Amino acid sequence: MNLLARISKQFNDSAQTKLAAMETLAAPIAQAVETMVSSLLGNGKIMACGNGGSAADAQHFAAELLNRASRWSARRWRPWRSPPTPRR
Repeated sequence: MNLLARISKQFNDSAQTKLAAMETLAAPIAQAVETMVSSLLGNGKIMACGNGGSAADAQHFAAELLNRASRWSARRWRPWRSPPTPRR
């Protein structure tokens, strides 16, 4: 098998894996999102933890949530930050 055919096969295999995962994981992911939103709307928290590589995954997940939230509410005060100091 030549190089281009191998590369094409890798892309195709990756796409097929993602399509299969979508059918299996879409409902549990939607349920998890609803749970997280409900927690935040009730002044709750989303906590992520891990050990070793899982800790890196948890840190990345938390950073993604914070970055998206800060873009979404760029001009709103966020409770995880101190309120602005009044200027004199």
